[in-house]
Amino acid sequence: LELLKDFLPLFFTDSGAVTAEIVFAGWGISVPDLAYDDYAGIDVKGKFVLCFRGTPDGSERFEPFDQHRTRMATARDKGAAGLVYIYAEPASNPNGDRLPGFLPLQVSERAADLLLKDKKTTAAELRKALSTFQRPISFALPAKMAYAVEARHDAKAVGYNVAGYVEGSDPALRRDALVVGGHFDHTGLHCGILFPGANDNASGSAVVMEMGRAFARLDRKPRRSVVFVLFGGEEMGLQGSQYFADHLPAAFAKADGMFNFDMVGEGDGSSVMFTADASGAEGLLKDADAHVGILRRTGTIRHVGVRSS
Repeated sequence: LELLKDFLPLFFTDSGAVTAEIVFAGWGISVPDLAYDDYAGIDVKGKFVLCFRGTPDGSERFEPFDQHRTRMATARDKGAAGLVYIYAEPASNPNGDRLPGFLPLQVSERAADLLLKDKKTTAAELRKALSTFQRPISFALPAKMAYAVEARHDAKAVGYNVAGYVEGSDPALRRDALVVGGHFDHTGLHCGILFPGANDNASGSAVVMEMGRAFARLDRKPRRSVVFVLFGGEEMGLQGSQYFADHLPAAFAKADGMFNFDMVGEGDGSSVMFTADASGAEGLLKDADAHVGILRRTGTIRHVGVRSS
């Protein structure tokens, strides 16, 4: 198999070399409390778990179990040597945790079809069946896999946020901040290949910087101060935004609200999610959209999940 074309180590893999059998485990989800367990009736100890990213029905109840870190920890806790994701094509993804001795990677659908050949099925057929029947489809494969990876882990690495602000014009309100943010971390160089994160999230970062430049040029400054922040460490669990929220710069007493821009570099419109108490914000946005016509969907954020920043 060829690096990048057929397989790619996940960004947060540990080092190791393993030759082991492979077990297909659907979505790689084990939640008996929700009456769903891809691991029921299979033995994965010392083996590679082959699975898809996704959930049985796409509902919020499975969302916490669709995180890389959750799925990997489940496989590790059940004794697996590593986890093998099936993707249409491998692409680097930075949002996960390194687990000592555990080897996660991605393979392309073409490579997965080679592993599944003796079972007379394909990755596409299995994914369709899992989505259609919404019940586990798990089985051992006759194939074996030899895999070796060497990774460097720097436990003392330091991340950074980048922030600047335009001071408000009202003395009574300038210590109240409106935050405009996006995250600027992505994989970067991985296995000698550059993954710049053009959409996730250089596009959001570009919007934040352009807004900062526009506000700085205003002749009539806003009453509140506007803080422009690019967050680091977001893909590792919202570390940058959590740090900023816990260490608001001394110039400000509080943050009155935030606009977050993420993956705005593709598509023909925008989806906007609001916190449940964002009084009036949705109406203001829809009024503004009457002039540009890009709003496709709105919704309410009720919890911080795998896709919330």
